[in-house]
Amino acid sequence: MNDIKKSNSKEIGEKIEIFVNPTWVSDDFIVDFVKKCFEVPKKQGITFSACKIDSDFVKKIMANGAVVVAQIGPDVVACSLIDFQRCGFLFSKNRMYISIDCVDPVFTGMGISSKLTSFVLEMAKEKHCSYAYISTALNSDININRNLKNGFYRWRINSYSGTSYYSILFRKNFYNDKFYRLWHLFRYKYSYCWCRMCKRPDGSHTMIGVVVEKPLLFVRSAILSALKRICHAKKT
Repeated sequence: MNDIKKSNSKEIGEKIEIFVNPTWVSDDFIVDFVKKCFEVPKKQGITFSACKIDSDFVKKIMANGAVVVAQIGPDVVACSLIDFQRCGFLFSKNRMYISIDCVDPVFTGMGISSKLTSFVLEMAKEKHCSYAYISTALNSDININRNLKNGFYRWRINSYSGTSYYSILFRKNFYNDKFYRLWHLFRYKYSYCWCRMCKRPDGSHTMIGVVVEKPLLFVRSAILSALKRICHAKKT
């Protein structure tokens, strides 16, 4: 994947180039760049999981997805790490998960993030994805507003180990379905109450979570594993 897109930005006044899996950008550079981008929220008390990525994580993303970087001249000013996943009944469909989407603090507020997000969403459509996911901290107003502006809507609340916050998962459908416009409102409110009841911000389970959610997660994991084996058997 060597797609290149150039666009003129009125906000910046310079040409932005967007590259997919550029060979001149190393894994270690991406790791250092991502951590630099998240230094500001880290100082504000939000330690995003992106702060803990390493080169192995970048390699894993590139094996099934892509690293997309935005440059102005020789400088990398933003990057997205995206992963293509199977979804739907018997994993017959595709979806995109934007695991990391960040901008150099020097270049924030200039419209770069929106341009980069638009680019990766077009990639998702080209891959025939049904929808795209992106997540951020529940108390990160800047990222929440940016995702809403980019056409995502609130889908689910969760809490992961290794973080200090509840996560809000956003979803963007690539098809027009009125059912989901109604369903996602209920689902988000339901998941918000369920997650706060069963989990703490650091991903650990509350007493109710231990009794109720952990057994359900075990059953869900067993079912998904069985379905994956079935799909694999059909392919072979």
